[in-house]
Amino acid sequence: MVIIESKNIFLRNINSTTDNLGEYLSWLRDTDTNKFIVSAKSDYSMCELVDYVNQKNLSDDTLFLGIFMVNSQRLIGTIKLEPIDSKEKFAWLGMLIGSKSDHGKGYGFEALGLILKHAHEELGLKLIYLGVDLENLAARNLYLKHGFKFNSSKLNVMELELDLKFQSIV
Repeated sequence: MVIIESKNIFLRNINSTTDNLGEYLSWLRDTDTNKFIVSAKSDYSMCELVDYVNQKNLSDDTLFLGIFMVNSQRLIGTIKLEPIDSKEKFAWLGMLIGSKSDHGKGYGFEALGLILKHAHEELGLKLIYLGVDLENLAARNLYLKHGFKFNSSKLNVMELELDLKFQSIV
């Protein structure tokens, strides 16, 4: 089990039997929350979510973690590296702060810093890639603040990359 902790949040594997997946499911079904998530759909079932979580936890090329509040242990989002290419030393990143009440409070910035540091120091990764919807200004700004650079644009998605070899990880 991976546990990465900071002042306000911690990242750890989601447990499909003990964690409250009902909240997570509500984010996936919420059209405001999921409008920038390609895999989300409003009719997602609990069985599908449990299968998804279990599949990600068992995958050798995926690090899928919940973002939890330190003070309450409440799940507020998810963050993942997938696929992780250990040979070429890169991964693709995806993140969601699903709890609307926790938007704009810096938890996404904090979670991103934690996962980038872990990716570099523990996994030995050199590059992180991600795709972000051009209309998702909050996410774009978040990634740019962490040093991601514009790579390319396809349709309405901006691809960004971060070179961990030269990035100061805090």
